Amino acid sequence: MIMLGNPQDPADVIRYFDNAWGSLALGALGVNPFVMSGYFESQGYSVNRVTVGLSEGSKDFYSQRAEACVMLYTHSEGMHYIAYKWNGVKYVAYNDNRRYFSSVDSFIEENGYNDLLCVWCIKRR
Repeated sequence: MIMLGNPQDPADVIRYFDNAWGSLALGALGVNPFVMSGYFESQGYSVNRVTVGLSEGSKDFYSQRAEACVMLYTHSEGMHYIAYKWNGVKYVAYNDNRRYFSSVDSFIEENGYNDLLCVWCIKRR
C-alpha cells in the first residue's frame, strides 16, 4: 500500500487477513494467496492476477502497466512475497531493502529462486 501512496496501519492489514481466513496457521505460515486480491479490492484498487504459464513478455506487459505489483515465489526454505513496481527503466523491488531487476523472470533466475507462482498487478479503479 505504501508503493500505491496509501499507507495503512499494519494492524488493520493483519486484521483484514485474519477476518478473511487469509492468515495461514495464525500467520506463522504467512498469508493465503487466494485472499490477496480481495484485500486490494477492498481498498479501492483493481487487481489483475497473472498466473504462471504466461510467457515472460506477458508478465512484464501487465507489470509495467500497474501502479504496483506483488509476486509470490518459492525458494529453498518455502515461499515469499515481494512488492515491486516499474520505474520506466527497470523494476524496483521493496522488501527489507531495494533491489532492481530488468524482468520478472530475471528476478527469479538471478536470485536462484525456484518458481514464480503468481503476480498481482494493482491499479486504482
